[in-house]
Amino acid sequence: MTLTDALLLLAFLLANLVISGMTFFLGNRVEALLAQRHPDVWGPMQGYSFAAREARTRFLLSRAPYRLNDKDLAQAMTRYWLGNGALFAFLLLSVVVMALRS
Repeated sequence: MTLTDALLLLAFLLANLVISGMTFFLGNRVEALLAQRHPDVWGPMQGYSFAAREARTRFLLSRAPYRLNDKDLAQAMTRYWLGNGALFAFLLLSVVVMALRS
C-alpha cells in the first residue's frame, strides 16, 4: 500500500465517521421530537425489544411521520433521509474509488 492509498483510506474513514455521526444525530433528533410531541405514537416504539425496533423501523420507513402534521418532525425526517442518502452515496463512492485505484 502506497502512502497515497493510506492517506486516501484515512480520509475515507474519517469522512465516514463524520457522516455516520451526523446520521446518528439526525435519527436521535427525530426520536426526540416524536417522544416530546407525540408520546402516544412513540409509546409502542420505546425500548430495545425486537417488537419495539420493528415498530420504529416500520414507522421511519413509512410516510407516517409526515401524516402527523408536524412541520418540525417532517423537516427532521427529511434531513434524516438526506443524511442516510449521503452516507450510502459516500460508501458507494469509497468502494468505487478504492476499486479503481487497485
